[in-house]
Amino acid sequence: MKCLGGLSNDIFTKLLEFVNELLPPGASLPKNTYEVKKYMNELGLGYKKILVCPNGCMLFWKDNENLETCVVCGVSKWKQKESMDDRSRKGKRSPAKILRWFPLKTRLQRLFISSKTSSQMKWHAIGRNNDGVLRHPTDGMAWKTFDSQHDDFASDPRNVRLGLSADGFNPFGNMSISYSTCPVMLVPYNLPPWMCMKRSSFMLSLIIPGPSPPSMNIDVYLEPLISELKELWEVGAPTYDVCSKEIFTMRAALMWTINDFPAYGDLSGWSTKGRLICPCCMGNTQSRLLKHGKKFSYMGHRRFLPSDHRWRMMAKTFDDNLLHHNLDVMHIEKNVVDNIVGTLLNIDTKSKDGIKVRLDLQELGLRPQRHLVITAAEKTYLPPSIFTMSNKEKEDLLKVIQNVKVSDGYSSNISRCVKLQHRIIVGMKSYDYHILMQQLLPIALHGSLPKKVIEPLIKLSGFFKGICYKTLRLEDLDQLEFRIPYILCQLEMIFPPSFFRVMVHLTIHLVAECKLGGPVHYR
Repeated sequence: MKCLGGLSNDIFTKLLEFVNELLPPGASLPKNTYEVKKYMNELGLGYKKILVCPNGCMLFWKDNENLETCVVCGVSKWKQKESMDDRSRKGKRSPAKILRWFPLKTRLQRLFISSKTSSQMKWHAIGRNNDGVLRHPTDGMAWKTFDSQHDDFASDPRNVRLGLSADGFNPFGNMSISYSTCPVMLVPYNLPPWMCMKRSSFMLSLIIPGPSPPSMNIDVYLEPLISELKELWEVGAPTYDVCSKEIFTMRAALMWTINDFPAYGDLSGWSTKGRLICPCCMGNTQSRLLKHGKKFSYMGHRRFLPSDHRWRMMAKTFDDNLLHHNLDVMHIEKNVVDNIVGTLLNIDTKSKDGIKVRLDLQELGLRPQRHLVITAAEKTYLPPSIFTMSNKEKEDLLKVIQNVKVSDGYSSNISRCVKLQHRIIVGMKSYDYHILMQQLLPIALHGSLPKKVIEPLIKLSGFFKGICYKTLRLEDLDQLEFRIPYILCQLEMIFPPSFFRVMVHLTIHLVAECKLGGPVHYR
């Protein structure tokens, strides 16, 4: 009740006192929140506090626990602005930064103590329908390859497969304060689809304190978790299985991480900035620094077409550089649709059709009909692009989005995000972008732009819809993988190079991710 209702410690204590008055004498219900926390620790559901260097350089843990200052930067682990009166009144000094670590071993062991979860932890091996349809990560190539390489681990279906998810958020909600806390969650993939991604199945592992995100120092904060994961992989932990009524050695393996693209760089060590930004293409990433826009453009998707395709010879239509050849789908989808809407509505902060864009087109020698024109009065004229919309067309597009009604719980009220007077869309959440891309945009675009522009955008919408189904078939994924290079090449013929940020390029690799890991909602 406390967790689900968000009760404060004080209110929860009052609730316990009230219930205790109703119970007969000698009842063992805890009297206050402090006693409840003691019970939680005895059940193996507590957490440990680890002091951290204020700059995130190191943990004061294990051999370094008794150190007073950081061995890297020399900063004290205690708050420095505390007065002597405060110290004497409290009796001890206050730590500058605390990492909260929720040990994993006891939480995994509890899954086998309950008969309700113990039997379900073997579902991936003995309970699923193995008919070639991708319904669960166990149907993906990554899981099967892992099993073939580690026979001893795969031989016992009770061994646990985990996914690690990390992201920052502002715990103060909509308050205008710059603060970021980063929770690290673990997902046990042994469970069946109807349990795997439920909130009750997630395991909070770390709470990385703010006020700034951990960034490249995240490996420091992950040290307790990684140490425990290595122990569970190499040694294991004796665990009682209530179903078989025996003690076995439980081992665990981390299958992958779940994160947005900026956090991918922190967790993997691959730089998600600059020329070689794509972790799939790696050294073959095709990028170009735009001289006037001062940003990298990631185009050249002709290299993914069949070798005999006629578009591979159209150097004047495309950028003439031709090379030979776990991404978060919703994060990519959000950025792609934000790019599309910002360009079509010509929003100043997101527009891909300004003066600098035209100068870059001129520099690259692409689309001469859209180059800047200097009039006789020495004024700059921007010839309209094929995707340029009039104010009325923008209003009509936004009215369609604003007037669409969806069933309760299907999405948030997207109409509140439409500002018709200013002809913009603001304040959407990730799932709103998901609904806009897959459901609303194909409807709203009809009649507002030429068919040449609408067609690839609707195909792109269908592509995201196709990879987001709860069940996937390999033959359908093969078709999507075959079509996506054509869609991106069509977009390259319409939109300028500045449109092709890395998020647009990463769509080319999403089908491969589905084949490796199964349906995307598990990641």
